[in-house]
Amino acid sequence: MSESLSIPERFNGPLESGNGGYCSGVVAGFLEGPVEVSLRRPVPLDTRLAVVRGDDGSVRVLDGEALVAEAHRAPEFDLELPPPVSPRVARLAMTRYRGRSEGPFSRCFVCGRAREDAFGVFAGTVEGRGLVASSWT
Repeated sequence: MSESLSIPERFNGPLESGNGGYCSGVVAGFLEGPVEVSLRRPVPLDTRLAVVRGDDGSVRVLDGEALVAEAHRAPEFDLELPPPVSPRVARLAMTRYRGRSEGPFSRCFVCGRAREDAFGVFAGTVEGRGLVASSWT
């Protein structure tokens, strides 16, 4: 039985392709445990894409013959997370979000300002911390 996936139009990043985080999560769902996903080209929307499993346990996503994404199991890892910022600092960081003007991501499912149904994640820099933050509820 052949496997496939399709990214609905509402989950766009740039206007004509899927949001990278959402698409990577969908592809990762074809494997178990920690997974590394590489997007090789913009993911087309509302298009049936073939999911091909490799003998090595990897997954390839194809649009016809074109490689769209590939994924493989990743080793377990420990990640040292920075301390979280306060809600006030996160709100302040949002004022430094670089996508404030009209552009290719203005209708993005995650960070688009021109969409009422966008997640509203407007991550901006946190002064002196070397990271970005956003308030999101």
